[in-house]
Order: sequence, then C-alpha cells, then structure tokens
Amino acid sequence: MATAERRAVATLEFGRAWIGLAGALALHVTDEALTDFLSLYNLAVLAIRERLPYFRLPTFTFRVWILGLSAGIHRFHFQLRLSKGPISIS
Repeated sequence: MATAERRAVATLEFGRAWIGLAGALALHVTDEALTDFLSLYNLAVLAIRERLPYFRLPTFTFRVWILGLSAGIHRFHFQLRLSKGPISIS
C-alpha cells in the first residue's frame, strides 16, 4: 500500500473513531438526562461534603450541567472538522 493510501485510510479511520466517540458521549449525556442522574449526583456530593469537608466537589444546576456537556460535544464536532478527514457530519 502506498503512503498516500495509508494516510487516506488512517484519516478515514480517525474520522470514524472520532464520530463514534462523540456519538457515545451524546448517548451518555442523553441517558444521564433521562434518568435524572444529576439529582443523585448532587445528593452524593452533599453527603461527601458532610463527611469530608476538605474534599470540595461541585454541585450543578441542570442548566449549568447541560450547557457544559453540550459545549463538550460541540468541541468534539469542531475537532473532527479540524482533523481534515473526508467524513462530514453536517
């Protein structure tokens, strides 16, 4: 296989892997939103703070949590475009 062909195959595989990673993250976020993960997380954080006051973990409102996760997913999408791969998701 020629060098140019190897690069094309590697770029294609990279693009597919990146789409898979972004898709898995999107499914994970959807699952957390549908199962009310945030309320469980916040309760656990409050319990940990009571037992270990020096171990500071953040609590989140739904708005802050979903905006942060959305920003991460958009970052993955942007980095996919920067990879210059032949795969386009839009």
